[in-house]
Amino acid sequence: MIFFLIKKIILYYAKSPFDCPPREPHKFVKTAIDFLQKYAKNKKVFCALSGGIDSSTVYLLLKEARIDTIPVFINFNLI
Repeated sequence: MIFFLIKKIILYYAKSPFDCPPREPHKFVKTAIDFLQKYAKNKKVFCALSGGIDSSTVYLLLKEARIDTIPVFINFNLI
């Protein structure tokens, strides 16, 4: 669930949902980390990594927020 929430934040970032203009990415990162710490604190988060930008960014944000994360690489070439 957290992955989809963060992905939604990333997808709507261009529309600046947190009043952080595209030229101020540090505000976006801080807001995303605050969000993760609020909703995923003391929880284990399963993060499926495809190797793309979205899932890699989510994983790095989770680690930066010090959330207990279980990363799993998904190889879509085998599906």
